Amino acid sequence: MRFIAHSFIPVLTPSLAAALLATLLLSGCSGNDPVTPPPPSGFPAPVADLHAESATTESITLSWTAPALASGTSPVSSYDLRYIPYGQENSDFATWTAAPSLPTPSTPGQPQQATITALTPGAPYAFRLRATVDGLTWSAPSNLVIASADPALDLTPPADVVDLALQWSGGDLLMVQWSPTGDDGPYGAATTYELRSAPTPLTPETWDAATPATSSPTTTDNRLHCLIDAPAAAGPLYVALRAVDDAGNRSGLSNIVSASPAGGRTWRVNVDGSGDVPTIGAAIAAAVPGDLILVGPGRYTHANQGGGMSPLGMVFFARDVAGITLASRDGPQATILDAEHLGRVLFIQAYNEGVVVDGFTITNGVSPAADGDYPMAGGLTFHLVNCTIRNCIFTGNSGGQGGAIYYGGLGHPVIEDCLITGNTSTLFGGGVYLVNCEGPVVRRCTITGNTTAGGGGGLAAVSVILQLEDCLIANNHADARGGGLAVYGYSNFEDPPVPTVVTNCTIAANDAPLGSGVRLGAITDDDGFVRTGRLTMENCLIAWNTGGDAFDMVQDGRLDVSCCDLYGAGSHGTWPAGTAIHGGNFQQDPLFCDLAGGDFHLEAGSPCAEDAAACGRIGALPVGCGR
Repeated sequence: MRFIAHSFIPVLTPSLAAALLATLLLSGCSGNDPVTPPPPSGFPAPVADLHAESATTESITLSWTAPALASGTSPVSSYDLRYIPYGQENSDFATWTAAPSLPTPSTPGQPQQATITALTPGAPYAFRLRATVDGLTWSAPSNLVIASADPALDLTPPADVVDLALQWSGGDLLMVQWSPTGDDGPYGAATTYELRSAPTPLTPETWDAATPATSSPTTTDNRLHCLIDAPAAAGPLYVALRAVDDAGNRSGLSNIVSASPAGGRTWRVNVDGSGDVPTIGAAIAAAVPGDLILVGPGRYTHANQGGGMSPLGMVFFARDVAGITLASRDGPQATILDAEHLGRVLFIQAYNEGVVVDGFTITNGVSPAADGDYPMAGGLTFHLVNCTIRNCIFTGNSGGQGGAIYYGGLGHPVIEDCLITGNTSTLFGGGVYLVNCEGPVVRRCTITGNTTAGGGGGLAAVSVILQLEDCLIANNHADARGGGLAVYGYSNFEDPPVPTVVTNCTIAANDAPLGSGVRLGAITDDDGFVRTGRLTMENCLIAWNTGGDAFDMVQDGRLDVSCCDLYGAGSHGTWPAGTAIHGGNFQQDPLFCDLAGGDFHLEAGSPCAEDAAACGRIGALPVGCGR
């Protein structure tokens, strides 16, 4: 079951104001009447721990902890517990059936119970509870509880996974990934996942005969990942999964993915040197296209990696080394590449077609002296490549152009499903710096808590045609411009210039003196030609950025916006002069679950939620609380 508290902002409505005024006037009508103390002021705190204790074939007993006023320890005066058949829980709370018999509120902190009777045998129901102090001011509804009128109580299976996808194929292994599903349908979180594979397409009838996965799933930035054994075979291997909740209920089969094993060799590397080769560098030197380098858990450092293969990086891909997958076995939390502030962590030199780096924490990297007058990123620097960086955590790195990541030159790199946090740069791009390239893609990344002395606290793109998709860019800082994002110039010389396109991104709570959210600037090339930035934003959420105006746009810059929410006081809620404003834009509080705590999921009532906005979901994250 899922227990989620719903934040509540008290609002003095006209009807409530009138009622309070009438109470005040009546209390002063006669000096001879006894003075009745006014009811306690304030709103009750929402109940956050409503849960189902037990059930029969016609009843369900629920328990919770008695709440207090949000401003103190005074008890509430009464409850309103309601229920509705499962599947109708998105209906207006006022239309739910009210429980007829409820206990008198206890002292705050004490347990309370209520039993709902006359239910349909075996049927699942949704429940919520709210409390009042005076019959006028009500708490927000409690967390949502799903339970069945059956002694087993939890008969609702998790929702089916629908986005199982192949992450990579290398050597004798496949890696798949998917989004977590619920405990009760879409609500809560499934306890475990069963993954199986077979040489023929999986069905419910063939499921039991399929081969179970021997590895356990790992999680990075709200995506799950799992290794699947893929022995050499004449044809493809098919993979599917089922989610399992804490009551043993199983979902239906997920979508099915298939892949042909790569057929190369798997090179196993262990932190104690006991693998097929002693170090990651030795594996890269030995591998050929199609091979997989599978790295076991542990902290890999300059010391235990032999000091690195190059002054450019502790882990080094020389020019033209291509077609290799470098992946961790147990995910980034367990597999750490630590440069110990002695140099850069990872350098991919050039023309490394098809290289994949997947599942590492990349940390404590600094721009080395070998960079000369052009210091680049301390975490990962690469250029002139078409490769994929996936499922990695970049933290604690520093550099000049990019704290965590630098990419430059022609190529179409992909950076996806990465967490980039707590990195610093002295020039541009506290998290990521991209320069002089057409076609890089950054998607489903969380870029938070990075800083730069220049522009682009989260990400800076200079002379780049970038696709930025489904990314959260939050709580970053720039000393100069563009607390979250900075876009300078454009890369191509065509007319009209091709813009950077930002889609379904959340840019929030960033800080800079100019362009606290976004900086759109210009560059001057070697021939003296000025190229002003071009930026298109679609289904984006820009809110609660602090410092200068939310946007800082150079004269003649081109900003096109559609289906975006721009929110903030004064200039923080105003598009810059010259913006081409298309349809679907608005300025409303997006209602983040916990702005102060860094949770940028949306409340159920957010105007940016998928079922509320005419354009579909606005921003990077879906509803995460209050439903």
